[in-house]
Amino acid sequence: MASASVSSPPESPSLLERSVGELAGVGPVRLAQLQSVGVSKLGHLLALLPSRYEDRSRTATADELESSVLDEEPIGVLGTLEDVRSVPVRRRGLRLVQGRVVTASGTLKGLWFNRPYLAKQVKAGQTYRLFGKVRRGRSGLEILNASVEPIEEEALSDGPDWVPIYGRLGDLSPAQVAKLVAAAARRLESETVPENLPPELLERHGLPALGESLLRLHRPDARLDADALLEGRTPFHARLAYGEFLRQQLELTRRRWALDTSVRRKPLDVDESLLARVAGWLPFELTGAQQRVVGEVASDLRRERPMWRLVQGDVGCGKTAVSLVALGLALENGFQVAYMAPTELLAEQHAKTLAEHLPPERRLAVLTGSRMDAPEVREAMARGEVDLVVGTHALFQDSVRFRKLGLVIIDEQHRFGVGQREKLVGKGESVDLLVMTATPIPRSLALTLYGDLDVSVIDELPPGRSPVVTELLSSGEEARKAIQTEIDDGGQVYYVVPFIEASEEISGRSIEEVEEELRQALPQLRLGVVHGRLDAAERDRRMQSFKDGDIDLLLATTVIEVGVDVANASLMVIESADRFGLSQLHQLRGRVGRGARRSRCLALSEVETSRERLEIFERSSDGFAIAEADLERRGPGDLLGKRQSGQPWFRFANPVRDLIWLTRAREDARELIEAESPVAKRPLRDRRE
Repeated sequence: MASASVSSPPESPSLLERSVGELAGVGPVRLAQLQSVGVSKLGHLLALLPSRYEDRSRTATADELESSVLDEEPIGVLGTLEDVRSVPVRRRGLRLVQGRVVTASGTLKGLWFNRPYLAKQVKAGQTYRLFGKVRRGRSGLEILNASVEPIEEEALSDGPDWVPIYGRLGDLSPAQVAKLVAAAARRLESETVPENLPPELLERHGLPALGESLLRLHRPDARLDADALLEGRTPFHARLAYGEFLRQQLELTRRRWALDTSVRRKPLDVDESLLARVAGWLPFELTGAQQRVVGEVASDLRRERPMWRLVQGDVGCGKTAVSLVALGLALENGFQVAYMAPTELLAEQHAKTLAEHLPPERRLAVLTGSRMDAPEVREAMARGEVDLVVGTHALFQDSVRFRKLGLVIIDEQHRFGVGQREKLVGKGESVDLLVMTATPIPRSLALTLYGDLDVSVIDELPPGRSPVVTELLSSGEEARKAIQTEIDDGGQVYYVVPFIEASEEISGRSIEEVEEELRQALPQLRLGVVHGRLDAAERDRRMQSFKDGDIDLLLATTVIEVGVDVANASLMVIESADRFGLSQLHQLRGRVGRGARRSRCLALSEVETSRERLEIFERSSDGFAIAEADLERRGPGDLLGKRQSGQPWFRFANPVRDLIWLTRAREDARELIEAESPVAKRPLRDRRE
């Protein structure tokens, strides 16, 4: 008789995968609250790392209590509580407990709001550790709403007592979040968390396990180095950061590896004579940095795999010249080129610039959503009668086809998502890709954003381009005088404001209020206004009028951050400069200084707390240094204005602080992908046939 097969019981989910509903006190209402903010598993709770830590073991001296009043920072106090009682107050719904805190250096008053139970809990003669903010009241120093923890004498010298501090989570207060996370963290002491990284990598880098890292960050050990804990540099922080980086770098590396190993094509014929001939289309000599990047592009084109390269450089460094040489090499090898710009106005400008340098036999067309000749252009592209098409998002349309697309160039890459660029590249076979950005990106962030691209940097400005002089001002009157002087001298002015409309929550004037003031103060001014709520065609028309010299001052929001070159624009005024990131300020400043006129940028701000940050902008014209400073202060999510579609940001990792772990993760990802995917030997494919 055949034995009956016995099926194994289903494996229970790991600790991180289990529902938060398992925790005591999490009923249907609390569960719904948590799920509404994306917290449904214990792992989601444990991923909510503390925003900071407070050392509540340290007790303040009399002098430190005095200074804490000025700092407005919570501080620890050790002493006994006396005469603790509830007292009546006139305000309905408010209950007050007060008492005296007797310390070795003096007595201060304790005040607790809406904690009536405290009067019954404290015991006379018991030593307590209090932690709260201290202020100066009518009768001396007062400590407000302090935590009250009974403590034994022998526990006073055990070292730091780190208390994790959490932020709000939806409708949940920080205290409620702390209670829930603490309950989840207690599970880590008795249950094993499955490790999701290869043990050999943890051993190689000396990193702790995932479960231990989560536990120690929610319940820090007194032996941890204080500076490392407060700055996020413990081995436990490193383990979580490295894990995030590795997952992201594996995704990027797989994408790049698939490209490198699945496609082999006939290299392009790019010799030195062709390079010299195409570079000769330009009426000037390339700078050393431009020549280096052109050499990197040429080297890519000579390979059997398609080029995927990012060219980044500061405003005015000459990326367009590099792109002209790149497209010239593709054209001379018999391919069509698609040149992508984020706006119709910029597409028209690129087309005009490129047409001035292309040989007369090369056929150039423009494809945008508003052009009446779009159907004819699409047909000519499909027949191979267009060598170079410059366009906007219209190039993504399914109806757009090429006869032999060989190169895609995308200007201002951060304006497009990863899926969009891949869709355009997919309109040809083994297509080379060159993306460009005038937003300088620190190397740490470039590895994160564009890990599937090779990166080239143009770090040299063409001769004759002088930096824009930048000044910080607190008064608009001085700016208005500068505007009048500049226009009287024949120049033109950009005036940038952060808001279209005013808001009760955020201080700052609307664009309409600024327009009215400027028209009254400078009535002879020919003034134009552009912002994001205008129809795109009307916005482009007004910007073209400014370029043509029919407008003296262009009042705008950040829609001009990427715009046409106006050589006569020599003054930029930025109102409420404290509302912008440093990199965005630098991008805006790049709209002036594009001609022979001496140019200035006036940054207006009355916010004294932003002074130090804005002084970096005032002193430096180095976009890379500014971007690095911006990244340190604002984090990677804000540097480029809007997040890259398809590119994850991080919960634990910081590309600046954890750059060494980003680099190691990148190296490890390549090693892992190479081990699992040997190079495919495929026959060469000639795209020119």
